[in-house]
Amino acid sequence: MSRRPNYEVTAYRSGKWWALEVPRVRGALSQCRRLDQAETMIREAIAAVLDVPEDSFDISLDVQLPGDVRKLVDGVADARAQQEVADQAARRAMQATARQLVEGHDFSTRDAGKLLGVSHQRISQVMQEGDLADA
Repeated sequence: MSRRPNYEVTAYRSGKWWALEVPRVRGALSQCRRLDQAETMIREAIAAVLDVPEDSFDISLDVQLPGDVRKLVDGVADARAQQEVADQAARRAMQATARQLVEGHDFSTRDAGKLLGVSHQRISQVMQEGDLADA
């Protein structure tokens, strides 16, 4: 099985545009207004320079940002990672508490839901998720 070539694409701001360069492919340059257009635009350029089909290779986009912008973007990524950790902890706490209320203290799923601020259906779902995690 042959491996598809992968081309590293560097994207950086140039005024209100994104400039796109492929260091390994001389002359493969393009530009776009939005990053969601980058792959299409640079694929066309690479395919034209190499005279190959646009779907015959992979690309990796390396977006270059000024330091202050990178810090802003990285701050959001860090916050999202922290949120994911907190969400996982909340799911575990919800499972353990729901199980304790329903199985350990004979509360109904409706009462457990009311106490935990979710529906009784969610309590049942959370408890089933706990069973799946144990399996």
